[in-house]
Amino acid sequence: MILAPLRGPRRPPPEDGGGRAGDRAGPLGLDGAARAPGRCLKYTPSLLTALAAGADLAALLPTELLVLGGEALPPRLAEAVLAVRPDLAVYNHYGPSETTIGVLMHRVRGPVTGERVPIGTPLDGVSVRLLDEKGLPVPDGTPGTLHLGGSCLADGYLNDEALTADRFPHGPRGRCYRTDDRVLRNPDGRYEFLGRADRQLKIRGNRIEPAEVEAALHRLPGVRRAVVAGEHPALDAPLELVAYVATDRSREEITGALQDALPPAAVPSAVHVVARIPTTVNGKTDLDALRAAAGAHRQADRADPGDPPLTPVEQTIAEVWCSVLGRPEIGRNQQFVALGGDSFKGLVALGLLRTRFPELATEHLHGRATIAELATRLERRSREEH
Repeated sequence: MILAPLRGPRRPPPEDGGGRAGDRAGPLGLDGAARAPGRCLKYTPSLLTALAAGADLAALLPTELLVLGGEALPPRLAEAVLAVRPDLAVYNHYGPSETTIGVLMHRVRGPVTGERVPIGTPLDGVSVRLLDEKGLPVPDGTPGTLHLGGSCLADGYLNDEALTADRFPHGPRGRCYRTDDRVLRNPDGRYEFLGRADRQLKIRGNRIEPAEVEAALHRLPGVRRAVVAGEHPALDAPLELVAYVATDRSREEITGALQDALPPAAVPSAVHVVARIPTTVNGKTDLDALRAAAGAHRQADRADPGDPPLTPVEQTIAEVWCSVLGRPEIGRNQQFVALGGDSFKGLVALGLLRTRFPELATEHLHGRATIAELATRLERRSREEH
């Protein structure tokens, strides 16, 4: 369901055989995108946000039922959806893989108020318990660790009995799954997701363990120390993975090495090279000082983006990249991914660029091409077609 707006229905080619791919594309420049999304559709909030940045939000929505899940739903996105489609049934959905996905559901109605959109109430056959550190139930309004039970539970983790025993304990009410999600229940019985009890992050619907990314960084030659965290680049913006690396190597080298070593979702959207990782008097990482140091380094980096774009095509690409990546200037020899462009930002950039260059493919952005190289490829393709 998530990929449906990127594929669209099968359609026969024009009878005259004419037209280009971009002529038949939706507002994102993707064939079939946003043209007929169907009756029911499920998105992760970050995917819908990324697609809507380059298209009409209403055109991306199904006709009857929209389910949002996989990560926290920003209230602003819920408001935007209901503003353009007040007739649409919108549900916020919660459920980990260990419980065969969906276990709680909330019907979102306007106006959307409060800091969080509830994850709702349990589905039939699902038991929910909120427990404190001692394993005792917490009262309404008090955060606790979410435990789930019922026939929805998975048998456990393949070939990992120790982890299965730890995460699927047997309690007074039978076997359950300890999610390590911090949740509270409102007096009306609806549950709200607050965050994680451990360091695990949800990035674009993917579970990411920062410690695993840090381990990959520490295996790279020349890396003295690294810290990985989740950060929101702007208000209500999706959570992004950010790495702070004490090394003499360049950001581009570190990013390139991580792309070869980790799955795409685990590659940080931003890699900040710093002289050292500051600590507090208690020996813990001082994230405030670290972000300040990275900010100073980032300003210096942005002050000299290198050679400016030369041709009209280069300038168009640079304008789109600046808009998507939130940078004032980008040089013609800089790469999209090295500047913090992830797969979702790539979707936004692709949609915007395809209004001018319908032949542009996703791999062109994620193939480590510079603005100059990408422009040369597009200009050559244009000359061949004409």
